[in-house]
This record gives sequence, C-alpha cells and structure tokens, in this order.
Amino acid sequence: MESRFSVDTTIDANIQYEASKSLMPRYVQLLTWVCFGLSVVLLGIMVWQYVMTKNTMHLVLALLLVLVVGYALFNQLRGPRTALRRWQQNIQSKYGSNALHLHTDFYDLTLAQTLQENGEVLDAGYSTITELRETEHLFLLHCGRQQWYFVNKAGFQKGTPDEFRTFISERIGG
Repeated sequence: MESRFSVDTTIDANIQYEASKSLMPRYVQLLTWVCFGLSVVLLGIMVWQYVMTKNTMHLVLALLLVLVVGYALFNQLRGPRTALRRWQQNIQSKYGSNALHLHTDFYDLTLAQTLQENGEVLDAGYSTITELRETEHLFLLHCGRQQWYFVNKAGFQKGTPDEFRTFISERIGG
C-alpha cells in the first residue's frame, strides 16, 4: 500500500518548545496574568497600609509578596527552558542525539510514525486522532491523553502541507 503523504520531522528543543507553547491551555496564561495583577494590587495595598499606620508588619508582608511574585516570574520565564534542557539531556543519554528524527507515512486509513533512532513504529487509525493543531512549523495531531504526533510542515517528501491539512481534517472530522 502506498502512502498519500510522507513526512520527515526532527524534534529538537526549539520544536519541542514551540509545540509546548501551542499546547498550553489559554486559561493558564490568562490565570497567570490575573494572579500577577492581583499581587501588584495587594502590594500597593500593603505599602499604603504601611504608610498610613507605620506598622512594619505591612512592610514585611509587602517584601514577602515581592519575593513570592519574583519567584513566580522567574519560574514562568525560566521553567520551560529548564524543562526543555532536561528533555534534551534525556534524549541525549537515551539515543546519543540532541534531537529525535521521525518519519511518518499517512495512508488512506492509518498513519505510521517511525522513530529513526531505534526503529520503533507507532501506528494509529485516524479515528483515534481527536484534534489537529497548527504552529508556525508543525502540525500536531492529538491521539490519546498525552500523545501527540509531530509533523513538520517543511518535511513533506510526498504531498504538501495544504493538501495534508485538508486530508487530515476530513479524516478526523475537523
């Protein structure tokens, strides 16, 4: 059986970061900014309370809030990069490479994705794919609770990204 589409995808830390940003629920980012805004308001209230009462406890609480908000901002900015560095170290130790190399063939009823580093093949019928997301460089196919197939838009050896978008949308009912 001949494939309709054939795609080579390299997953490195930058691609993983792009996918992670795309897959983060929008409410998480909104909630983060709301909490940051509330913290700034609370900080203002505590400083105002100190100015009005000269009670150093308000100043101590304000300083504590600054430390907590600073730590949260640090984690927000550095956390994803730290996680990606750990991911890359894990890939390096497991496969001896800084990236994973995937080859995916899309047939009429199924897809088969091969991890080039060890020859492992994952296959799925399109009925298991519940969602298609797109980033600047990727198509992301959701299959299972935490499983995503990565498909590089620039990696098409057979077919085009526009044809693929139409094909996969028809297959998953999107």
